[in-house]
Amino acid sequence: MALTSFSGSGLLRLGLKDSAVISDTPTGTYSSGGVTYDYWEFDSSSSMTVTQAGLADVLLVGGGGGGGNLDFTTGYNGGGGGAGGYIEVSNYYLSAGSHSITVGAGGTAATETTNGSDTYAFGFTAVGGGHGAEIAGGGLTKAKGGSGGGGRNSAAVNTRAGGFGITNQGNNGGTGQATNNSTGAGGGGGGGASAVGGNGTTSVGGDGGAGTASSITGSSVTYAGGGGGARNSGSAGAGGAGGGGAGGTSGSGVSGTANTGGGGGGSYYNNTPGSGGSGKVVVRVARPYTPVDGFASIGNTATGTYSSGGATYSYYEFTASGTLNVNVAGYVDALVVGGGGGASEGGGGAGGHLYATNYYVPSGSITVTVGAGGPESKNGVTSRLGDLYGVGGGTCMKNSPYFGMNGGSGGGSRTINPDGLGVPGQGNDGGAGASAAGGGGGGAGSNGSDATANNGADGGSGLANSITGSSVTRAGGGAGGGTTSGGTGGSGGGGNGNNYGTGTSGTANTGGGGGGTASGTQGSGGSGIVIVRVRTA
Repeated sequence: MALTSFSGSGLLRLGLKDSAVISDTPTGTYSSGGVTYDYWEFDSSSSMTVTQAGLADVLLVGGGGGGGNLDFTTGYNGGGGGAGGYIEVSNYYLSAGSHSITVGAGGTAATETTNGSDTYAFGFTAVGGGHGAEIAGGGLTKAKGGSGGGGRNSAAVNTRAGGFGITNQGNNGGTGQATNNSTGAGGGGGGGASAVGGNGTTSVGGDGGAGTASSITGSSVTYAGGGGGARNSGSAGAGGAGGGGAGGTSGSGVSGTANTGGGGGGSYYNNTPGSGGSGKVVVRVARPYTPVDGFASIGNTATGTYSSGGATYSYYEFTASGTLNVNVAGYVDALVVGGGGGASEGGGGAGGHLYATNYYVPSGSITVTVGAGGPESKNGVTSRLGDLYGVGGGTCMKNSPYFGMNGGSGGGSRTINPDGLGVPGQGNDGGAGASAAGGGGGGAGSNGSDATANNGADGGSGLANSITGSSVTRAGGGAGGGTTSGGTGGSGGGGNGNNYGTGTSGTANTGGGGGGTASGTQGSGGSGIVIVRVRTA
């Protein structure tokens, strides 16, 4: 059984909704339903530091009980060990400070089988599982626990009942079968978090009770299965789902799986029963921890953070297409740069450079498209975030009439022909070509230059932006090529031109245009980029 809600739900009704902030490095991260979670797994005792109080989801599993029958003087089939107690709590309030975490060990199969140890964290106790019965009455007196241990079989008329489980943590162990032959009946299965242990019969040991599945780590994992009861001739009980060990027949019982709280399998006398599996603690919080009022709450892992003007910001860079997970709707600042245009003697135009402040994003998953740079004589691909578009940069036509093509910034033309036009607010026009040279591609900061005689023109300059906390120039135009010389690419990733060699490609993730050449390999445009920024403090 699982405790799936607690006083945290009342805290939510009182208006407390911020997640706790934990300074320890998370074990992992995943997204589900538009929300991104960090989680911390504890497979052994440790501590956790909460730097800011808030809500978290918590899972605790006690150590599983050892399987029964290390009694060398009489011939009995021991009961399976009970699973460790299982507690799962949603929206539990964690106070700030250092919290001790004790992960319970599994019960041992030594000179006398033992219960599993308790797991402690955040004021909760997941009780260790009861061990499987091994002596007369053991199923009633020694096998109580998070889930009860299974009863051993009995040569008397009466069956041997399993131990009791703790309400809301586990279930009772199964009953050991009575028989007039002390070696001829099955031990009961240990209780599991979701089900009681199976009863032993004259021919079969009882199965361990099933555990409970949890997806607190992003994947479904079953914990706290009971151990199977032994049966020396016939069939031993199977371990319960969730790490329970199988009972033994003529050999030893199987131990419970580590860090599941599974109970150990019982054994026939003169054989060793299985030990219980150790317990576990898992803590999960939703991101971000404390969004500033009015700003969106983003679930993705931040690329970086910085402070400026008394405010703290997190930013999220997309250098390839992906998804922006918005936990809470609100405002962001966004930079969207399209892919740069490819060259063809005339330089490629830069991708459109669009910077939007206080842009509203709804909650949910938003597709982010990062445009590729264009190859020779092809425009760059448009980048997109919601309804913000950074238009791909223009190119230069490879064949007559050798026009510069329109784009985020326009491509430079080849020979004496019209240059490409840029999109207002995103870029500028390309430059005009000359008799044996290409014009420069437009940049976000200025037009591409016009070619002169046989000399390729310079690309237009890009624009500087500090959305990441540092000034970075992007969206420079590509230079034109010429039979005498090529031009220089515009600041912000524009490629250099050449005469009869290779034009330089635009820099990746700047949206820079490709550099042209009079005869040779033309430079490709640089890919675009999308960056989102939110204020976090």
